[in-house]
Amino acid sequence: MKLNAFMIAFLMMLNGFSQDSSASLIPNEDECNRYKSLYYTYLKMGAYEDARSFWLKAYAVCGGPKHLTDGFFYNGRLCYQFLRDSVYEEGSIERKQVTDSIPWIYEQNLIAAPSALLNLKYAGYLVENESSNVARIDELFKTVDSLNQQTPARYIGLSFKHLIQNHYNKASQQDKIALKKEIFERYFVLIDYANGAIVLNEEEEDIQTKNKQLKDYQWAKNFLSKYIVLVISEPELIEQQMQKQFNQLPADPVLRLEQINEHVKLLEKFAVQKTEVYRKYIYASLDLKPTVSGYVGVGNLEMTNGNTNKAIEAYLKALELSTTAEEQSDINYWLAQAYYKIKSYRKTFSTAKKVTGENQKNAMILCGNSVAALANDCGESTFKREANYWLANDYYKKAASLGADVKHSQFLDRVPTAEECFANGVTPGDEYLIECWGEKTIIR
Repeated sequence: MKLNAFMIAFLMMLNGFSQDSSASLIPNEDECNRYKSLYYTYLKMGAYEDARSFWLKAYAVCGGPKHLTDGFFYNGRLCYQFLRDSVYEEGSIERKQVTDSIPWIYEQNLIAAPSALLNLKYAGYLVENESSNVARIDELFKTVDSLNQQTPARYIGLSFKHLIQNHYNKASQQDKIALKKEIFERYFVLIDYANGAIVLNEEEEDIQTKNKQLKDYQWAKNFLSKYIVLVISEPELIEQQMQKQFNQLPADPVLRLEQINEHVKLLEKFAVQKTEVYRKYIYASLDLKPTVSGYVGVGNLEMTNGNTNKAIEAYLKALELSTTAEEQSDINYWLAQAYYKIKSYRKTFSTAKKVTGENQKNAMILCGNSVAALANDCGESTFKREANYWLANDYYKKAASLGADVKHSQFLDRVPTAEECFANGVTPGDEYLIECWGEKTIIR
């Protein structure tokens, strides 16, 4: 950058220009056009060093940024970037010089043709090239809040990256604690901008542009979520901020449900499904749109959290809404497990018997275990009570036949002896009714 300044000052002196910024600069129009034409010709040819030389001469002869266009500085950046990436070697003085000059070109461009988009492009360049000029990046990225939902998706993401990369990562451990809250709050501001942009994008008539814009803003949202999860891990802070967002949910049912679903996904990325705020979001979602999958999800959540009775309520509501046999079978399996957990063995048995498909083998185990669990309370005599274990074993054998890894002889060590069978007038091979369950078994 110092080399550029020296060359430009020298060239301006040769052409009769004052270096006093307050002086009126009257460019030599013919020379100005000639050098602009030369730099552009050499740029197209790929002769980047010559293009740079004539570009600098054009800058000086044309009278500086107030007499030049946005395109002039765009081409200047392009030329310098080609020099950096394709001409000069990594670590060379020349490469460092052109690299240091690119921010200067941006600054001159902002004098010549200031714009919100140029602010963002410049900020993005500084972030991606790991500039240490954090204060300047902060200033440039203020444009995001000016444009809000009109901010291009790329810069929504990069402004968040800057906050983490240049503020959070470089902060002391003590300062990081305070910054986490700021980052969390900023996350939701930027998410709102992205969502607003997606709504505006619905008005786009060109399908290709519309699809690209939607993809870009979805990328920005995913980018924000990826980084927030890397920075925030404290359950208390997560619950506090997510509760705050819950209190600010819109009243409109459609918008409310959209935001709830987004927040639920974020909470799941944080892996905080056991928190009260997660349950609050899930139930709020079901209030707005009851679904089978929603109630099943709540049932599974409550089972995980040890709230078995609430899980049962959710599974029963899911069954009410279910319309397919396969779906009902799956729900009945989860419901049978919940009943078994609270030792409601008769409900376990009747529910598990409705299960088909892949879960049937495990449902048969639940049936066998339920029969065995109630054996001591089922039958007027010792023989009748011990006979329950034949029925329990029947269900274990069914489970084994369906592919379950269980013992075929499960519970047979508890059945009546041969002497007890003889005393009760039955012999091996006889059918025997287990009155408590209303099912028959085979004496063996």
